[in-house]
Amino acid sequence: MPVNAPSGLRRILLQTGQIMGGTIAGQAVSVLSGLVLTRLYGPDDFALLEWFALVLSLGMTAATVRLEQAVMLPESEFQARSLLRAGMWAAAWVSLLGSVAGLATLGLWQSTLGLKPMGAAMFAVLAGAMTFSSAQAKLWEYWGLRLGKTGTVATSNAIGPWATESVKWLASGTPLALGGLVWGVSAGTVVRTAYLRRWFGTASRGWWRLSWKEWHSAVRAYSDYPTWILMGSLTNRLAQWLHVVLLAAQVDMWVLGLVALSRRMVLQPLTVISQAFAPVFYRHISQISDAASLRRAFWRAAAGMGGVAFAVCLVVYSVPVGWVGWLFGADWEPARGVMRILAPWFALNFITAGLGGILHKLRRSKAIFVMDGLHLVFVVVGWRLGSMGAGGSDDLDPLRGIVAAKVLYYLLSMAQMAWTVQRAEKHLT
Repeated sequence: MPVNAPSGLRRILLQTGQIMGGTIAGQAVSVLSGLVLTRLYGPDDFALLEWFALVLSLGMTAATVRLEQAVMLPESEFQARSLLRAGMWAAAWVSLLGSVAGLATLGLWQSTLGLKPMGAAMFAVLAGAMTFSSAQAKLWEYWGLRLGKTGTVATSNAIGPWATESVKWLASGTPLALGGLVWGVSAGTVVRTAYLRRWFGTASRGWWRLSWKEWHSAVRAYSDYPTWILMGSLTNRLAQWLHVVLLAAQVDMWVLGLVALSRRMVLQPLTVISQAFAPVFYRHISQISDAASLRRAFWRAAAGMGGVAFAVCLVVYSVPVGWVGWLFGADWEPARGVMRILAPWFALNFITAGLGGILHKLRRSKAIFVMDGLHLVFVVVGWRLGSMGAGGSDDLDPLRGIVAAKVLYYLLSMAQMAWTVQRAEKHLT
């Protein structure tokens, strides 16, 4: 039965508002805390946090093998529970293998991050543990959304950042290896996971007893998720974070620190909205059975996301000279220029992240993989062309090249979504 559009729109706004309200309650302290943290930690500390976020983002994507999205699709609760348990089982093995691989390549981490042997080993083990923790949280989050428990998910989004920022403040100035920023993120991840487990953990009870045969049986009907969609997601995540690796090979760590602050102050608020909206939008369109209603839902969502992105860019380009240094400390004033370079990338990323569920709804797995592969190619080519500009004399030229490539990619991605949804009759089953 087709979903009534106005009723569906109100439901999306209500559920998105619930999740976003909880997330804002947590992220407000994160944004305000940034005004102090930049005076407690230097650009090098933020650069190390950027590396940790890179590893954690790729690790979590690989660990769930994207089964959190598949959990939303079955009508049968038994089948959905089987997918949830399969995701937990995969997360445990992927996280363990990731930690082993990190320990086997300690020399590389030492030279890249400038860490001592003990610090590099701690980085590898902590990254593996937090990968498993965040993967569990993601799976339980989608399970909660499947049940319509948006309030519980919203609360989890609120309490995690409070734990994160508290530990960052308490750990500043201490001799902890890896620094307080990394430990703060880890603490917030554990707190959020523990809360979600308290509410939804029983649904995945006994996941560790799965055999390979049982795992394969559970995911057989949704095999495109641990294959095409997983490969596409990993490629996309790598493309999103590749700037860290490429810039680290070419510029000083302080530039990465400026990028990290820009991400925190511009992309993070946008991510709050997109992470609240995307799963609710995906759940809504997964219940739509006719193409006309699907198109209406997509274009309304696109208009709303576009308006928010435009408003954020307007704010970024309106910030007067000297304000960034006044807010975060004089050493951080160059971040104003970096934010202005990054704003178009962050805005378009926000729109595509919020609307990407439309391609999953229409089961365009191979198309997603092709686009994600193209994203990676665009980033590498953009970085290379940027590095050649002005003879490579400006540290920000490679970043400009990456941003230009990303803007082109995201415009192409949105055009693909629009083209696909206009031909939805061909893909709906």
